[in-house]
Amino acid sequence: MGGRGKAIHPLIGGLVLAVVANGLDLLNITTAGQDMATALVLLIAVTIDSVVRRRGVVAG
Repeated sequence: MGGRGKAIHPLIGGLVLAVVANGLDLLNITTAGQDMATALVLLIAVTIDSVVRRRGVVAG
């Protein structure tokens, strides 16, 4: 579905991942736990993006 986006979006995504990693590090979460949390954040982001794009195609 690619081809659209703004330059700020990857910067925001990187900032979110950095904040999550920093927070988990401050909580002394293991590296494996941090990797799982990062994967979960990415999975949620992809799911939200997919749902929003599908609704846009149906509505538009």
